[in-house]
Amino acid sequence: MEDVVHKPNKDIDFLFYGSVGPWRRSVLQQLEALGYKVRVEFDAVALFRNDLMARSEVVLTLRHGTGMPHLPQARIFYAVNNRCLVVGEGGLGQEPLEDVFVWTNEPADVVDLCRATRARRDRRELAEGFHARLRTRPMAPMVAPLLARLGAAPPATPPEPPRAEPRRAQDLVSEA
Repeated sequence: MEDVVHKPNKDIDFLFYGSVGPWRRSVLQQLEALGYKVRVEFDAVALFRNDLMARSEVVLTLRHGTGMPHLPQARIFYAVNNRCLVVGEGGLGQEPLEDVFVWTNEPADVVDLCRATRARRDRRELAEGFHARLRTRPMAPMVAPLLARLGAAPPATPPEPPRAEPRRAQDLVSEA
């Protein structure tokens, strides 16, 4: 699932992809007013979206509004798995991912958090660290609740690799 080949020179400060309602528009306009290059896409073809991700310093995750505090886990997972630095708002169900992106649950702090993260000189290292942390995480426990709700069988536990029979030291010497 690593589809994004990052550009060495990024020409977009903040990328947001998804539908834009009043709250998201407000945050995006504030960032633009501060002089940042902000790119917004809705329903972009994956190849085009991935090119924008490759050119972006930060990928934003923003709540749709106060009445919709859910976290777009798939969007965050995809971006982090593709070594993008994700910044924005946390939300319902954030626990499995809260240590792989920069977030706040305070709407008043979102723009300042975006500015502070964009100003960091270690953005690439931070994104790589989040990516490495995500890659060590077993995914089966994350998708099991969803599969249960859908009535699907839980993911099978992979079989343990066969164990070698214990050998005696004298057997090893006699084979040499």
